[in-house]
Amino acid sequence: MEQGYNGKDFWIKINGQEVSETEAIEAVTFTRKTNFYWFAMMQKLLDPGINYDYLGQKTIEGDNYEVVKVSFESPESIATDTYQLYINPKTQLVDQFLFTVVSKEVTDPLLMRVNYEQIDGVYLTTYRKYTKSDWEANVINDTWVEELSKNIKFNQNLNKDLFNK
Repeated sequence: MEQGYNGKDFWIKINGQEVSETEAIEAVTFTRKTNFYWFAMMQKLLDPGINYDYLGQKTIEGDNYEVVKVSFESPESIATDTYQLYINPKTQLVDQFLFTVVSKEVTDPLLMRVNYEQIDGVYLTTYRKYTKSDWEANVINDTWVEELSKNIKFNQNLNKDLFNK
């Protein structure tokens, strides 16, 4: 399976054949946007329109965290999610966070755990895994979805035609 986005159109191919069903394109649109968001999320938390509420400290599996709730200001027509960040006071990095996916009607939290890799001086979450949770960050379902990014390089001067169907 190939998925892509060229800045205008989202597309999917299975076994080299383009798939044009609306449901498939909607799934690709969500996936492409979401994967980019997760990749750049920690830097995007500095964007305007973000609200932070300090919730205190919490110990999870022997590690102490500073807990911060994140919400977003946006027009009413746009679904907004809620995040609860668990910040490691030793590293100042978010080790895990709870999140909702309101656009997909997921209002019960999911727990995302992340590992970082420093690439060209930037910390990026190159390993992510998530599962169902409650708002206390207790795992409800020990079935995890894992996402891995490898061989990340910047400024590769890629031919933009690569992203066309």
